[in-house]
Amino acid sequence: MVFKEPLNGFTDDFADYFNQIPLAPAYYWTACFSWWFGESFLDDQSLKGFLSTPSPPLTYIAEKRLGFGGSLSSLVAQRLSEAVLADFRYQMDLEEDRLFALILDPVSGLCTPYNVPDSASLVDGWTDACRWIHERRLLSVETGRPQVRLYSAHIYTDDPVFSVVGNDRLLRSMRLWNKIASDWGFRTAIARKRQVGPCICWLGFNFYLPMGIVAVAPEKIARAVDLLNSILAGTTITFNQYRSFIGLLEHMLIFVGGDRTFMYHLYGRNFHAGLAGGPLTRMIFSTRHFTALRRWSRV
Repeated sequence: MVFKEPLNGFTDDFADYFNQIPLAPAYYWTACFSWWFGESFLDDQSLKGFLSTPSPPLTYIAEKRLGFGGSLSSLVAQRLSEAVLADFRYQMDLEEDRLFALILDPVSGLCTPYNVPDSASLVDGWTDACRWIHERRLLSVETGRPQVRLYSAHIYTDDPVFSVVGNDRLLRSMRLWNKIASDWGFRTAIARKRQVGPCICWLGFNFYLPMGIVAVAPEKIARAVDLLNSILAGTTITFNQYRSFIGLLEHMLIFVGGDRTFMYHLYGRNFHAGLAGGPLTRMIFSTRHFTALRRWSRV
């Protein structure tokens, strides 16, 4: 490690993320649906205050917030999340550039050791840290994108994850992320959903940052193996169970190098039947399914 500092990470989570995102009035009609309350609902005294005026059993509900279950909700939320993260990167880069300028002056080229271990690498007036900064600045010019970064930031819908070099930079990035979330008006989740340190879990993967190791969380593996063995044993599997299982395999495709041949024959007729018949549709498995599933079992 050029900067001779520890690599740490942290995660956060948004509370009820979709419901924090308001719909533009012009799009209310896209989130309007009919609902049958039924006579029993209207007779329930505990629910009298739910309706402001008497209403027939069949009525209409218009959502004014991004709803869970909408086919486009995840895409809309992801685009907003990317905008929030872009704001974080922009502001983080501004702070980082000022600090990098103190190490290697972009005009004079004067180099100041980053820390005591870095000073031991001084050769011809430059240390390893200064040489790294210089190379990354050249790469920034060549690519047209910021490359002088000692952090990374990613987000999957409402789950951001950050990895950072150095304890001071870790505190600075956490402070800035808190400011960004507040500036955008987001409510974040309860404290126990946050993590910080050299080992973090994100999207069901365990990241051991100093060692550069990523592993599937044991409970994810156990869930996949349990359902896989149930299918191979001939147990009745419904579409909602199978779809969740396939999503889990897609999630773990990284561990076979993204080789999509592992997913061959696992969609097809079963997905067509499930989408047409609903979540309780029974899945029918053929020899091709069993061959593909045994391949996953070995992995």
